[in-house]
Amino acid sequence: MAATIIDGGGNDSVVVFNNSDTSTLEGFTVQNGNANNGGGISLINNSSSTIKGNIIKNNTAQGLGGGIDIYNSSPTIIDKTIGNVNQAPQGGGIAYQPAVPQSLVTSSRKIMERQLVEGFLLILMGL
Repeated sequence: MAATIIDGGGNDSVVVFNNSDTSTLEGFTVQNGNANNGGGISLINNSSSTIKGNIIKNNTAQGLGGGIDIYNSSPTIIDKTIGNVNQAPQGGGIAYQPAVPQSLVTSSRKIMERQLVEGFLLILMGL
């Protein structure tokens, strides 16, 4: 388990990567986010950030991506656990929109225990 916790307190996305951001998020527990899209992590507007070795848990989105929402971005996701009840109507674990990426997840450890209103763990929009 990641030792450092970033807790959103139910007040929007916990972590946001925006406007061509290339930052790396590594070794954290990201929890208790509550947003329209991307309860845990939101990547928007051409972000190409790296998400490595994190635990994403107990996040909620009213729309897409309870754990992670990726919109018009191309992150690298490595050694990643998405687990312990991330919830969203579509893409409880991860939502990717508007187009399917060349490569979304590499070396993923596991995706587990998620709740989904419509039954999607990973949803790829724009097909």
